[in-house]
Amino acid sequence: MEAAYAINDTLNITVVMNDLATDFRRIGAFDEAAPYHYLALQIAEQYRGPDVILNERNMASAYNGIGSICREMNENEEAVRVYRLALELEKRHNNYRGMAINYANIGAVHFDRGEYAEAEENYVVSLENNEKAGLPTSGTGSTPVSRWPTYTSRRVISIRRAGILPTDCGRRVRSTL
Repeated sequence: MEAAYAINDTLNITVVMNDLATDFRRIGAFDEAAPYHYLALQIAEQYRGPDVILNERNMASAYNGIGSICREMNENEEAVRVYRLALELEKRHNNYRGMAINYANIGAVHFDRGEYAEAEENYVVSLENNEKAGLPTSGTGSTPVSRWPTYTSRRVISIRRAGILPTDCGRRVRSTL
């Protein structure tokens, strides 16, 4: 990070800030994670360089991290609001992987609140975007990113098997589920 600051590399500073925040978040240190995500967002919002796409992806990453912290703190409305901000940035650049992640996160908030129809709808859209991104929709994978589509698929299947919903909430789900 010192090297990025030394050459005033705003894009890499925001990447490092988000990475640090994510590391803290993954160990449950939310009070340590939040300031890094907010600082990354603040720096990205001030960026006026030529790489708008990368900068907006950095902003989306910060929003996603903030949303995840809000979800862990049971601030569900704020989590969904912030996930939607990240989602809008990902849509702007057709980043299907980013859209898939945010739809899955929004679905998880709805699932946690017992809003199973909304959860399923978001999970299905997540899986569709994952497929558009060319990423696997099943399997175990060796990284958290490669495993989350399977987690999302399992959530959809568990909602349906539990009889919480009809098997089709107005959307046709790919036959691979």
